[in-house]
Amino acid sequence: MLGQGQRHEDLTNLLGLATLLQDRRDEAERWFRETVTINPRHYRSLVNLGGLCLTTGRPEEAVQLLSRAIELTDPNSSEALAALTNLTLANQQLGRPMDAAQLALRIFRIKPDHLRPESLASASQTLEEMGDDQSAIELLQYLRGRGAGPELIRRLAQLLERRGDFQQAAMVYRDLLANPGAATQAP
Repeated sequence: MLGQGQRHEDLTNLLGLATLLQDRRDEAERWFRETVTINPRHYRSLVNLGGLCLTTGRPEEAVQLLSRAIELTDPNSSEALAALTNLTLANQQLGRPMDAAQLALRIFRIKPDHLRPESLASASQTLEEMGDDQSAIELLQYLRGRGAGPELIRRLAQLLERRGDFQQAAMVYRDLLANPGAATQAP
């Protein structure tokens, strides 16, 4: 098809993916850029190109591309997860932990198990530092249900206590003390 001079956005995107799988990043980037030239609203190519920018140390360009991609879809849908995840990574690379934490929270609310527990724990810490205790509690409660360690459970109890939810905090402390490995570490 290329030999016949056809340049279709799905074809050039597919060629970008194929060359990316062959670890020919420069060529993949050229195909993704050509796809975006053909159709500036091609979601997958914007996401793929943004991901390539992340791996080649260009997080500023990645933010621009991924932000454009998110505008093309419902930002609260599972379709947006790839762009949101890469945008979270770009903000981490740029030293913007608050933006990254807020994006991680958005991802969590779309699909709770999409991010690794370590990423959610980090986001909860940043959200707490930002003063968004309720969002931090939301993430920590999820992690507690997934077998979080005593340190995260203790943070959850302390946040609940600080917010005046003493009954819930007491239940979390009780669970923390019931875990033999955590009992010696409880406050």
